[in-house]
Amino acid sequence: MTLRRILFPLLLLTAACKVQQPQEAKVPVEEAPAPEPSLIPGRVTLQFDDDLLSLIEEDLSAGSLHTKSPALNGLLEDLGIVRMERLFPDAGEYEARTRAAGLHRFYQVEFADSLPVTKAAVSLQAIPGVLSASPQRKVYPRGGFNDPLFNRQWHLVNSRTPGADINVQTVWDNYTTGSADVIVCVVDECIDADHPDLQGNLWKDRNGHTGFNFARNNFDLSIRPENGDGDIGHGTHVAGTLAAVSNNGIGVAGIAGGDAAA
Repeated sequence: MTLRRILFPLLLLTAACKVQQPQEAKVPVEEAPAPEPSLIPGRVTLQFDDDLLSLIEEDLSAGSLHTKSPALNGLLEDLGIVRMERLFPDAGEYEARTRAAGLHRFYQVEFADSLPVTKAAVSLQAIPGVLSASPQRKVYPRGGFNDPLFNRQWHLVNSRTPGADINVQTVWDNYTTGSADVIVCVVDECIDADHPDLQGNLWKDRNGHTGFNFARNNFDLSIRPENGDGDIGHGTHVAGTLAAVSNNGIGVAGIAGGDAAA
């Protein structure tokens, strides 16, 4: 009986020790924020004020990252900046215009891709004399055409402001990009028949005429700047909107310009 009385408290004590044994605290691991896919890694655009620019412009123009600004020098070293140069290069004889527009204040800095772009931008923005520090973003085409000015034709395809375009992408994708069976007449000013973005889509009669000039009462569609505002090629603009050859690597895309690469 005595032995049982001794063992029972010991067992309770052992169990209590096991229950009350403190667990190791888990230290939360801070995860690095995922990089924003639209940002170009390793690049930030800076805009300097005139005071800071006067201290650094001469050194940066010579290719040196060590300038007369200790604050900038220290941060460039901490961030591992490997290059800093003007975003808009010296314009030579037109440099005065560049400076008048303030474009000489913009510099592009480059650093390791492993450094988060947003962190670099916030750090650089804190330097006195830095007016702005902006991450560079990737530019995506609005559609599948390779016309170099197509990304400016917001009236055709506009993903940023829905409803501001004519929704032509749906037609291109699901119906047609244009048909040679459809002839559109442009009643406007003269059309430049030699325009490289129109030649493939201009209608011609059996004599090679691309249209008739009712103002001159002949087939002369040449644009004459000497005629003033009444002959500035607005017809070429309208014709391009309708039927500029699309996907030919030239100029703009036409609403019904076809697909030159098809």
